[in-house]
Amino acid sequence: MWTVNKGNNSTQLKLSLSACPEGSFNCDDGMCIELARKCDSSSDCQDNSDEKNCTILLFSSDYSKDIIPIQKHDDQTHSQSSISIGLSIWDILDIDINSGKVRLKLGIMLEWIDPRLDFLNLKSHSSLNTLNSNESGLIWKPDIIYVNKEPSDYYVNVEPEISIRINNSIIPKTLDWNPYMATEYLYAGETNPLQWSTVIRYICYILCTPMEAKNNKVFWQNK
Repeated sequence: MWTVNKGNNSTQLKLSLSACPEGSFNCDDGMCIELARKCDSSSDCQDNSDEKNCTILLFSSDYSKDIIPIQKHDDQTHSQSSISIGLSIWDILDIDINSGKVRLKLGIMLEWIDPRLDFLNLKSHSSLNTLNSNESGLIWKPDIIYVNKEPSDYYVNVEPEISIRINNSIIPKTLDWNPYMATEYLYAGETNPLQWSTVIRYICYILCTPMEAKNNKVFWQNK
């Protein structure tokens, strides 16, 4: 820490003095590594400092997970953040023609934007940008409601996870006034979407409807 004096006032600042080139991370012991190798679940610095302080989420103190995100559009209008739904059939486990039921192994993915959030330490592959359980519990996420579902109809095969998908068309900001000494990139929540994903075993009636997003809840109904 450095103490900067201005008149009768003094401020403590953490200053980074580095000989590392642009786009590099300066390990605590002075070693330089590529910034992309920071917080990649593999120690690249000899002192392991590249795997410290690997927080992903940033948000203000007035953030509320109970309030639906509001998205700003190019025409300057605002609306509740929309939810994109992806559904993939991994396997057809059983078909019962007499009862009209199909037992499926399904992959479900929901994607949305939350402009109130910012992200750190993101990687190009979203699987490396997964929030831990504590972080997931701090943010807003859509409810999934299975209508007319019997308890025996549904089984979670893979526990739900939330990750962040990088929008590669947007250049992230740096967290240092001097970009040549920056050790972090800041990714805006308004351009880098969140993804909720899970794998389930589900008994679907032949007349089951596709998933539908309405009022920021995701419905899937067996008829």
